[in-house]
Amino acid sequence: MEKFFPMSKYLDKKQEIANFRQGESELLYDAWERFNLLLKRCPDHEFSDKQYLQVFTEGLTHNNKMFLDALARGSLRVKIDHEVQTLIENMAHNEYCSDAEKKKRGVFGVSDTTSILANQEAMNKQIKTLTKELHAYTMANKPQ
Repeated sequence: MEKFFPMSKYLDKKQEIANFRQGESELLYDAWERFNLLLKRCPDHEFSDKQYLQVFTEGLTHNNKMFLDALARGSLRVKIDHEVQTLIENMAHNEYCSDAEKKKRGVFGVSDTTSILANQEAMNKQIKTLTKELHAYTMANKPQ
């Protein structure tokens, strides 16, 4: 194993798991899939079920932590590992189905960057229009 998966690579992959954080605009489903992929990429990661579930839940956004605690009817910390994993998988699945349904109906999410660029483009057009109007007004009212 050392030949194909050196200790340095193993430690890097294990650190990636330990430092897991959900992106602000990342769906729970996508975060759960990404986290499971990190686990698969690090054979023998040595995290127990309890440990890796704790790492995952601690890395979630505040809102998702609150939703999971609400699903747990209090706190995830009082649930056993199997129950925590089931809650996460159910919530992720529901979110995935809801997102897929939105896309079927023609509602597409737009990334923050795309939205900002679109707003900037609209503002640029407005500025050009106002500049032309101001120039025309100035020329029309210029004393001769």
